[in-house]
Amino acid sequence: MKNWLVTVCCMMLFVMPSGVMGQSEKSLKEEVKDLWREFEISDKDTVKAILAQGDKIKKYIASKDKNDVKATLENNGELVRQLFVYYSVPYKKDKKIIPVKHQKEIKKWMNSIDIYADEFVEDKAFALKVDQYFSVRALGEGAIADELWGEKGKYKYDYEKYKELLESGCTKAILNYFPSLRTVFMYQGYTPALKQIYPLVEQKMPKGKKKEELMARFQRAERVEPGKPAPAFTMKDAHDKEHSLKDYRGKILVIDVWATWCSGCVAKLPYYVKIAEKYKGRKDIEFITVSQDRNWDAWQKGLVRLKATELTNLFECGTFAEDYNIPGIPLYMIIDEKGNFIVSKIPFENLEEMIEKVLNERKR
Repeated sequence: MKNWLVTVCCMMLFVMPSGVMGQSEKSLKEEVKDLWREFEISDKDTVKAILAQGDKIKKYIASKDKNDVKATLENNGELVRQLFVYYSVPYKKDKKIIPVKHQKEIKKWMNSIDIYADEFVEDKAFALKVDQYFSVRALGEGAIADELWGEKGKYKYDYEKYKELLESGCTKAILNYFPSLRTVFMYQGYTPALKQIYPLVEQKMPKGKKKEELMARFQRAERVEPGKPAPAFTMKDAHDKEHSLKDYRGKILVIDVWATWCSGCVAKLPYYVKIAEKYKGRKDIEFITVSQDRNWDAWQKGLVRLKATELTNLFECGTFAEDYNIPGIPLYMIIDEKGNFIVSKIPFENLEEMIEKVLNERKR
């Protein structure tokens, strides 16, 4: 009898569908992901197709379990991402502005999304999704690509986003979003939106380590604002000679902060050398480099290899990076004749133009 039962059980296991064995049923959230993965835009009207797909999946969720918050948030998040990519990528790549269609429908969708829901706030990509959400919502309210991702009105929308989040009273949302501003400081600098929101961050952000770290970034950025005194420094050049900030008093000082291990720095250094050569012989301007290398020999070899030995090249061995709020390199700055910052972070493509502007202002 026992042998017969064992045989039957084995036969049942053999014919049992694999889905029943060791595999849990797909969650509704996973089904939603699959539906978006399978999504193909066949309609010429891309936005219409994206909105239609969102509606279709919304109805599907309702038919399965209308209370499944995770599935709903997944659908909302993917719809926002699709719209964000459609409008932002062409602009960021080619400055192409795509006219916004179906604004009412977009606005309706955005108004239905609760970005403060626990499941959404706890998402690891919360900050990214919030940025996308506010951009798409602005499109639905009449903004155009140039205002969101160009210089025209970007900082206005950034400020409004920061302000709304801080005034939401949602502690989790604030604590999960605002640490992401470190990337704004790093790649965009101390933007007008950051300057404007600084007092509100100080007032509204909950106390703790995250706030302390963010406030420290604001304070470092404030220290290098135009007109603020540049901190004193003393560093050695490649010949072991000491140079101090006070040595350059009475001159415009242009600084390239770089390192031999930084590919972007190495690629731009020859062009910086050419700019410096253009002004060679002038007594009212000096060009120097400040290295973030930690290996003296590697630094010196790099200077020779890159044919930059004619410049005044300094090797940092103190707190220059912290004092001068260097979030990343290469970084270019200009200090005036009195030792005050003119600008502490200049995009390389604008460096020569900024130098000319500063020198022309001195002629007046």
